Amino acid sequence: MQLEDPAPFSKVLDRGYIKHDGGLALHPADFARQCVKLFEEFSGKPIKHAGTPHVDEGSLSAIDQSDRGQLSNVAAKLVMKFMWLGRISRPDLMVAINVCAGHITKWTVNNDKRMTRLAGYVAATLDRCHIMRIHDKPSDLRWSLYADADFGSAPDMKSTSGYLLALEGPQSFALILWCSKRQRAFSRPTTEAEFVSLSTSLFTEAFPLLEICQQLIIPEIVLNC
Repeated sequence: MQLEDPAPFSKVLDRGYIKHDGGLALHPADFARQCVKLFEEFSGKPIKHAGTPHVDEGSLSAIDQSDRGQLSNVAAKLVMKFMWLGRISRPDLMVAINVCAGHITKWTVNNDKRMTRLAGYVAATLDRCHIMRIHDKPSDLRWSLYADADFGSAPDMKSTSGYLLALEGPQSFALILWCSKRQRAFSRPTTEAEFVSLSTSLFTEAFPLLEICQQLIIPEIVLNC
C-alpha cells in the first residue's frame, strides 16, 4: 500500500480550518455561499439580507398557512443543504432549520417566508464561524454540557430541546457538538421540558463521549452540567 505525502490541513467536510487569534476557526463560508446560491436558483429572486434567522410568527397569515408554497417541490433539498451548514459549524441556524424541516411534507407559503428569512440571514453572515481554543494541559480540561428547552413554543404545544457540549479549561473553550430537537411528548411545567432536554443530551451524547474520552485520551476528565 502506498500512502500520499501529508498535505496541509485546510478543508474537511465542507468547512475550512484557519488559525485565528490563538485558536482554530471552523469556517464554512464557501459552503454557506453554495446554500445562498442554491436558494436564489430555486426561488428565482435575489436574497435580501436579514439580521436574524427567524420570521416573526405574528407576521404570518392564516391564508398563507394553507396555500402551497413556491418552493414545495425543492423544499427537502433546500432544507438538507442548510441543515448540513448548521451541523458543521453554525449552531445559530439549527432552530430555524428544524422549524422548516418539520414542514417539508406540507410546505406552505409561510414556509417560503421562513426559508427566505433563513437564507437572508446566512447571506448576511457568511463570515460567521466558531473558534476552538485549547491552551491547557489535558488534566485541566473538562466536558461542559449546556442544556435548555423552550416551553411549549410550537403550535402543537410541544417544547424544543437545545444543548451544547464543549471542552473547557481555564484558558480553553472548544465547542464540539450542538443540537436543537423537538420533544416527542408534552411537558406540563417548564422544569419538565428542561429535564427532558438534559436527560436526552446526557444519555445520547455526553455520557458516550465522556466514556470514550476517559478510555482513550484523558482518564481523569469529568463532565459538568
